[in-house]
Amino acid sequence: MKRKLVIVALVLMLNPLTLLFLAIGGMWWSDTHPDTGVNVPSVGWLPESASNVSFYRTYSWTAYEFDIDEAGFREWARRFGGELEPFSDGCRIERYSWREF
Repeated sequence: MKRKLVIVALVLMLNPLTLLFLAIGGMWWSDTHPDTGVNVPSVGWLPESASNVSFYRTYSWTAYEFDIDEAGFREWARRFGGELEPFSDGCRIERYSWREF
């Protein structure tokens, strides 16, 4: 009897639909319970030299701003794929905003 119960439990837990339901439920929970902070001295997922951090993080969306010196910012940018280059065509920066589709 115990063995049948264990087998049924494993089948239910490893069922692809159950796993999909749990994954989507986890994403939904993260999106409805954001991790936020305003003027936090520092956070572990930004460079050590980043200070005065404000952020909003969920599974689907992350936005943050912080103070950092130029050398620290250049080093942080290098970790993500390259040197900074000046731009001349202007730019658009969105902060703490909803996505436009």
